[in-house]
Amino acid sequence: MKLSDEVMLEIVDIFRQGIAEGKDVSDLLRAIELDEDLDSPDGDHRSSKVLLSLKYKMSKGRQV
Repeated sequence: MKLSDEVMLEIVDIFRQGIAEGKDVSDLLRAIELDEDLDSPDGDHRSSKVLLSLKYKMSKGRQV
């Protein structure tokens, strides 16, 4: 299982908020909600990716 690009970008942004804005990184990381992408092309569970959940994206005001 791999992290999708959007999850990696979210983690980087959380660390940026911690450094630049002094926010609590541990709380922000705990708040991330993830979903597993089960639509892997070869049906192999190990090649599936972890995505940000729809609920999490909507709570951050992101377009879905």
